[in-house]
Amino acid sequence: MKKAISLFSIMALFFCAAAMQPHSGLTFNKRLGGKATVKITGGFGESHSVLWVRNLSPRTATVELHNTSSVHESPYVSDPIVGGATMGFAEQLPVTLRRSGDLIVQSDEQVAAILANQDLPIDRSEFFLPGQQEVGKSGAAPRWVTNLEIVGESGSNLLKAGSSGYAPVVKGRDELNKRYEFSVSLALRKRNSSVQVRLINSNDEVIKSATLSGSAALYWRSELGEYISGNPDFPVRFEMSVLSGKAQGFFSTRDLESGENTPIAIVPKASKVNGIQPAGGGAYGGGIAFFSNGVLDCNGSSYTYHVVDAPPNTCGTLYIKRNGVQETGPGWICTDNNGNATKGSWSVSTNQTGEDIYILWPDGTRTSGGDDKTDDYSPPYVPDIDMLSYQNGVPTSFSGTATDVMWGSGFGAATNVLVQFAHLNTGKFWNGSSYSSSSPVYFGGSFSVTGQWTASWWFNNVPPVSAHQVGNDYNWCVSIDDKCNQRSGTICLNFTRN
Repeated sequence: MKKAISLFSIMALFFCAAAMQPHSGLTFNKRLGGKATVKITGGFGESHSVLWVRNLSPRTATVELHNTSSVHESPYVSDPIVGGATMGFAEQLPVTLRRSGDLIVQSDEQVAAILANQDLPIDRSEFFLPGQQEVGKSGAAPRWVTNLEIVGESGSNLLKAGSSGYAPVVKGRDELNKRYEFSVSLALRKRNSSVQVRLINSNDEVIKSATLSGSAALYWRSELGEYISGNPDFPVRFEMSVLSGKAQGFFSTRDLESGENTPIAIVPKASKVNGIQPAGGGAYGGGIAFFSNGVLDCNGSSYTYHVVDAPPNTCGTLYIKRNGVQETGPGWICTDNNGNATKGSWSVSTNQTGEDIYILWPDGTRTSGGDDKTDDYSPPYVPDIDMLSYQNGVPTSFSGTATDVMWGSGFGAATNVLVQFAHLNTGKFWNGSSYSSSSPVYFGGSFSVTGQWTASWWFNNVPPVSAHQVGNDYNWCVSIDDKCNQRSGTICLNFTRN
């Protein structure tokens, strides 16, 4: 195995020397109404030697660590963790925190915690907390976030506390000496959710594991390392167990030569019948289905549909609710000797949404995964700006609505609302304090999804009336993007200061 050794894991040892110093008790932030708690079941073990804590908020956080088996002992308090930063805690953790009881992480801000071995490349982990994304002119919502958003809308493959799921490794099965990179993206659907993830080889050995917990509902993506096909430690499946709360996820395999990335939804494990696991894959014994690019494809892309580990040498019926209408396609796809099949490719040419998608085989089994699919062909648009209040001809508010074409991707947690303010007489733009910037300055607006394809938007910190010169002309402009990062046309409000 070519291990993915993280520079951050080396840095973590440095952090710990400063971080694990005793301090006075933690005074919790009353804005949160009490303690934000992350519970990590099982504590430290052979495969869990480092704890990373991520401050999810833009404000500085203080963190307390203690163990349920030592509740009467004083907790450890970390040094402050700046907003958006990650702090590592390794071998220097006190013995009291390394006992078998559950590890408790408490903070005055929203945090996430990862318990894993040092070779987890934590420096390549990504966190996304809805409502706190960075604003950029290009939008650039991560595709892994939008895949998780869309797969979560129907609730398919939602795993609850005490349940587990898996995804097979579908690349490198019959190849030698090809390099692949594996990653996982997870959505914790409830606050204080906790999941354990594992990579497993053909000998049923765990070769990589980690436990993720979050005080808030959040999205997380992490690389799990590079592996060479044909080696004994090459993964054959990915498993996820939900320790508390609710979660969904994708397991992805990227070909390091071609760059092709294949995300597969993590599906529930099949129930045993008389103590025997069904031979077929998935929760329903009929194999795993997936689309080559995940749930979402945008204008200009193409994709294929795949089935693996299904009944061999047979044809199945497609079931799909397309744009709200149930459709069936008898004999739509046929498997080979190994129970694998491919259909397509198709190019995105219209807006369409597929739900409850599966293949039913003649033996009564059906596929798991690949339940949802969205093709987004058209950008959204801003139909109007609200009737606003004015003072001396200058608006004192800025808000309106936005619409996406029905059955496209719509709006979600990663949507960007971008506003800019221009002084037309001088050609200058508002920079937050004056109309003095020579180039446009974009500010992030707020929004609320009012329907799958409709949203309301607003921006509160508008330039004050005093910043506008009498008799001069101005315009305030807004645009919005959908889950495909397709940007609407810009609509502007023009006015003259009285």
